[in-house]
Amino acid sequence: MKRFLWSLGAFLLIAGGSVTAQFVHESEVVGSSYVPAFQNMTGTNANATYYATAYGAGVWAKVAGSTPVYSTNGGQDWVAGTTNVTAGQYFNIEFVNNRFFALCSTFCTAGRQIQYSDDGMTWTAANVPTTNVPVADAQWNDVAYGNGVLVAVSSGMLSGNETANRILRSTDNGATWQIQTLPQINSFPQTFVAANAVVFANGQFILVGNRT
Repeated sequence: MKRFLWSLGAFLLIAGGSVTAQFVHESEVVGSSYVPAFQNMTGTNANATYYATAYGAGVWAKVAGSTPVYSTNGGQDWVAGTTNVTAGQYFNIEFVNNRFFALCSTFCTAGRQIQYSDDGMTWTAANVPTTNVPVADAQWNDVAYGNGVLVAVSSGMLSGNETANRILRSTDNGATWQIQTLPQINSFPQTFVAANAVVFANGQFILVGNRT
């Protein structure tokens, strides 16, 4: 499973590698009444393989390659967005602080590991450092917002670059990102921490990951 999110009065469950989604109504959140959604759609890009979806600003958006697609009619029709990114597999998408973020997983281009969009239709590569962060196998996994700051985390391979960092932060709502270092943990430098998720709760960011 790639995503489990709440939107429009229903839970949406996305299975990795499949465009198929599942809905469960709010009154039946015990998880026993899931019904298929986004199935057999006939619009543009409806039958391709996608890995994640997000909802915001009245738009559904989903990703797989370098160009996110979107729907403004509840998934009946899907249209390719526009972007200045031409390479990479973007397997994660989030709607955070009124902005969409597409996160690159593989075949990424240096400095273009994150795309953002205010409407889910027009996408722009964020300004990301081109060195000392995972690139080719980036696996950027999650974005969280709190106290005017966005934090993005990655579990990507460092390709032998021991100074690479897996955490980025932004203070301009994701247009520009800077490297965020972590303190040494149990004698292991932060470059050995693979970050799988991040959340902002009770006034602080909490990062979840594993030691590589």
